[in-house]
Amino acid sequence: MKIQIICRGSSKIGLGHLFRTRTFCKAIRNHCDVRILAIIEKGLEPIFYEINDLVSFCYSEQGISKTVKDFSPDVIVYDLTTLSDETFEKLKNIPKLIASISPVFDQMGKTDLLFTRSKYTLPVKGVAVYGGLEYSIFNEACERIKTAEYKKNLNKKHLTISISMGGTDSPNKTLKILKALEDFPRELTLWVALGEGYSHSYNDLVSAIKSNHKHEIILAKANRSTWDILGNSVLAIFAGGLTTVEAVYSGLPSINIFEKKEHFEATARELFENGIIFDGYYYSDESLKKVCDKIDWIYDHREVLLEMREKSKSVLDKNGSMRVFRIIKKHLSEKPH
Repeated sequence: MKIQIICRGSSKIGLGHLFRTRTFCKAIRNHCDVRILAIIEKGLEPIFYEINDLVSFCYSEQGISKTVKDFSPDVIVYDLTTLSDETFEKLKNIPKLIASISPVFDQMGKTDLLFTRSKYTLPVKGVAVYGGLEYSIFNEACERIKTAEYKKNLNKKHLTISISMGGTDSPNKTLKILKALEDFPRELTLWVALGEGYSHSYNDLVSAIKSNHKHEIILAKANRSTWDILGNSVLAIFAGGLTTVEAVYSGLPSINIFEKKEHFEATARELFENGIIFDGYYYSDESLKKVCDKIDWIYDHREVLLEMREKSKSVLDKNGSMRVFRIIKKHLSEKPH
């Protein structure tokens, strides 16, 4: 069986799809002939250095079809949010089966299989949808935070909070969150992980809490070391999506601020229902006030964070890639030769 994975990532749109594709490829490479076609900006090639012999790079959609035709895969697996109609049409008749492991994909209605993190994913006409946390595929570098280390941080007088809005954070939610916390009356240590594409002023971030001497802030532009940074905290503020799922695996409770409805839908609803992550909010000045109120409440009810960690233990594992692979293999075997 030959599988072609096509993914896209950049400093502007974020790197999550690249890391997920890398994880999927590494999990299945001993079970099939797999190749990655990564649509990226120059400079991101090192993400795939461990499997460099399996990866081709494109810097636009132009030329993709030739690379795929030359490989002649049985299956194309997409891990991106957008692909032009023209490119999809050129590729659709090459494989016997088309799948998407991205829960948000503008061509998902033309695929054969769709894998998402939520059992609440709506049906897509003509597409076999597999929804559930068991199909989650995430960065293999993500590890569970050791309980002793977590409790040590939790017992500190100040509350340690990490903030990661991912990608470019074009509306600069990071700055807005820090400004909202500026007048927070109790001590905070803020670990701020900035995406590769963050292009706003670092000085503005520092200045946002300068007037409150109770707070400390650590800024880091992170990629592979993101979880080394986030692991120092006991609570996180995220924008939903893959980072939130990784946080569940690591045992880090989070508050999520969503910019768009699709960001909420891409974060499994069952995580909220089962009390594994805190209720999410849509981004607004009012929601930032609610986040501050929630942090104030957590300050005096830290035991809740330990309860959430405990609930998260059996929710996710690192076997999502192989579950997806076995389903793809089964569907391919049912196709006429």
